Amino acid sequence: MKTPALHIYLVETAIALERLQQNLAAHNAQVGDQSLRVQVGLAHFDPERPCSFEELVARADTAMMDRRFSRG
Repeated sequence: MKTPALHIYLVETAIALERLQQNLAAHNAQVGDQSLRVQVGLAHFDPERPCSFEELVARADTAMMDRRFSRG
């Protein structure tokens, strides 16, 4: 179950990623063949279920790859 704070964090994160994507698209429309791309992977640290930094980074990397391949 997601806490209200986590839900807000996830919504704000989605908004920030959407804004980044829109700004990159606007930039890329102006520069032609010198476009920018960004790959983002997010992982949430739950203090009630701690994990190592390496595991958190691995989760973020997996999330990034899942997002990348789900977009085609």
